[in-house]
Amino acid sequence: MSGMVGHGGGVGHTGRTERGSAYRRIPSGERVSEECAVKTYRSKDGNADLEEGCRLIGKVRFGPGCYVCSGARLEALGRSSILLGRDVFIGANSTLRADDSDVVLNDGVIVSSGCHINNLHTPGLPSTGPVTIGKQTVLDPNVIIGNNVNIGERNYLGPGTRLEFYVRMGDRNRLTGCFIGLDPQDDAFYDELDAVYQDREPGVTKDTWVHIGSRNRIREGVRISRGTTKNPQEDRPTVIGNRNLIMDNTHLGHDSVVGDYVRITTGCKIGGHVRLDDWCVLAGSVKVNPFVHIGNCSYVTGNSGVDQDVLPYFKARGIDKGGELARMTPLANFRRINKMLRLTHANYDEQETTRLNLALGRMSEHIRGTATLDQLLEEFPGFDMVARWVEFKLKSQEKQRPVASEDDDALDHRIVPF
Repeated sequence: MSGMVGHGGGVGHTGRTERGSAYRRIPSGERVSEECAVKTYRSKDGNADLEEGCRLIGKVRFGPGCYVCSGARLEALGRSSILLGRDVFIGANSTLRADDSDVVLNDGVIVSSGCHINNLHTPGLPSTGPVTIGKQTVLDPNVIIGNNVNIGERNYLGPGTRLEFYVRMGDRNRLTGCFIGLDPQDDAFYDELDAVYQDREPGVTKDTWVHIGSRNRIREGVRISRGTTKNPQEDRPTVIGNRNLIMDNTHLGHDSVVGDYVRITTGCKIGGHVRLDDWCVLAGSVKVNPFVHIGNCSYVTGNSGVDQDVLPYFKARGIDKGGELARMTPLANFRRINKMLRLTHANYDEQETTRLNLALGRMSEHIRGTATLDQLLEEFPGFDMVARWVEFKLKSQEKQRPVASEDDDALDHRIVPF
């Protein structure tokens, strides 16, 4: 705990008392139901320490080695409790509030100064679940966490990060100054919310989610909306997989699904119900219309507008020259594809890699209209990559969207709005 001093201010963790000063040791596991204004020191027998000026209201349970700095407020109302594990550090002027459901901080959690964790019940809506923060997670100053947020182990939430409502997060993520769990920008969502408040549809709830995997990096100004509840029987979260990088000032709309190893560059705007498959890359300031599906290992160049599906293993480019044409070409650099195949244990040898390149060429011929999907399947039997590509192509055709052309001058393939 000695490394936590800089997060909270106040009394240092020296293990010494000041002569003549009053102190209070809270035995580990004891519940405290009173307001405290006492000066304490870090004890050596596993008890919790409270600095002068902190406040405890309601049922608060401390694990051994906890430290609460001056000005912190821990408030548990009604049936709720605040449960702190071992060696939890609460910084100065931080607030933990629980109403109807618990707030649980596991072992080694650091809550820096000015953070607010509020698990409060909203009148007219069902009770929320507990707010849970996993082991050795660090909250830097001015982090705000709202209702029903579950955070895994060893995460880092940088200054100004805000997790609004209904967020589930895995382990070892790194978030900095982003906004996650915002209400979806969807008219139907607010219509349903009005119905709940007016008791017209008591079966509809607003517990839609954002699910985030592990080892993601989400940077400053990113805004991620949670799902909608157009069908109350479905769990329709906004999903982010594992090991993704979402750069600053990106917007990810409601009900979108992001796979693994995806790179979303600065300033991208992604509409609702968009799907980004594994290993795809969106360059800077790409705009993606709702319901678009971008295939795995694809690449969309900067400043492109995308309102049609992007085929796997292809590079898509939108050209804004009055006509706003677009085209797709096979990726010239196969290093990223080969890396993906290696990590998925495909173990492609040199011969298979050559076959992969031939398949990409035949896919390009299909785009130009000189090869059919049946010919692709016949020429590459049992080739999983080709089978998945054909499946993607057929599903895309079912949406009745135009297929991008390699010909910049082919006006018949102009991007058409929905």
